[in-house]
Amino acid sequence: MQNNKLPIISIIGPTCMGKSSLALQLYDQYPIEIISVDSVMIYRGLNIGTDKPDKDILSRIKHNLINIKNPDETFSVGEFLNITNKLIQKIHDNKKIPLLVGGTSMYFNQLFNGLNNLPEKSMQERSFIDILAKKRSLGIGKKKRVQSKINKLTKKRNSYKKKK
Repeated sequence: MQNNKLPIISIIGPTCMGKSSLALQLYDQYPIEIISVDSVMIYRGLNIGTDKPDKDILSRIKHNLINIKNPDETFSVGEFLNITNKLIQKIHDNKKIPLLVGGTSMYFNQLFNGLNNLPEKSMQERSFIDILAKKRSLGIGKKKRVQSKINKLTKKRNSYKKKK
């Protein structure tokens, strides 16, 4: 039986293990294209705590998913999956092997195992949650809940006193 699956190489591990330097060595030897699987390298300007390639390396060697968002922009696992799956297909179409490099295990896990079928984000629901959170932080509604709990405890205490 013939296996029609196309190859993908992954270098997974914690920070400071040499994943990036290994990826650069492999790039010089094999027909690969690098896809970053790092939740911080996605953001422009966030260079501390990562082994983000410098401008010289990025100008010579194509790296995908590096410096694609500003720090004030969101990036979800779902977005990662959509972009990465398209990149993998494009790299295979170009007769190269995708090299996934990084330490964000949540991204790897979802890529290998799939994402649960959750609904898209709803700005209406997000706004509702934000309003509830704001009310709570301001104590709105809290006074009624606290008073209700005090009333219940008072009733219990009074009923306990009557039993004695």
